[in-house]
Amino acid sequence: MRAFTILLILCLCAPALADQKVYKTVGPNGEVTFSDKPSPGAKEMDVPPAPSYKAPPLPVLPQSPSDTLQNQTQQTTSRYQLVSIVAPANDQTVVNTAGKVQVTVLIQPPLKAGRGDEVRIRLDGKVVKTGNSPNVTLDNVNRGTHTVSAAVVDRDGNTLIESSSNTFHLHRPSIHLPGRKKPNP
Repeated sequence: MRAFTILLILCLCAPALADQKVYKTVGPNGEVTFSDKPSPGAKEMDVPPAPSYKAPPLPVLPQSPSDTLQNQTQQTTSRYQLVSIVAPANDQTVVNTAGKVQVTVLIQPPLKAGRGDEVRIRLDGKVVKTGNSPNVTLDNVNRGTHTVSAAVVDRDGNTLIESSSNTFHLHRPSIHLPGRKKPNP
């Protein structure tokens, strides 16, 4: 009986917890205070739901017995069949205050680094990274719209295969917005 009573109370309180209100009070010296309890002179704030992000699906490559045999044959040859930018997705908005952008490249068959092949990443047409990893972090990218592409090059720098370009938009929120409190050093 006691467990039923507690469960009933929790069920009745759940809607109240989900419908919390936020109140904003501005003090005489301009200090802003937010609270979940109303006070004299407080204004009720409209708080939107928290933002969420759903990652785009990764490309699915079909695998059948004939595909597996074909992949084994291709891996013994020196030709790459596919190079594609998986992240950032085309027309994706990336939010990062430090200007870091994670780039993921899909290479089929996998990169033959032992042979000296490397991945070359271009940002806005300029080579910014070269290495043997298909996962790269670009640092200090300026806010705005950019293009990114990848190419597999051999040890002599000859392009073996190149991806198409993906366009992405980098949003770098600033702490210098009006009304925003600066962090303490």
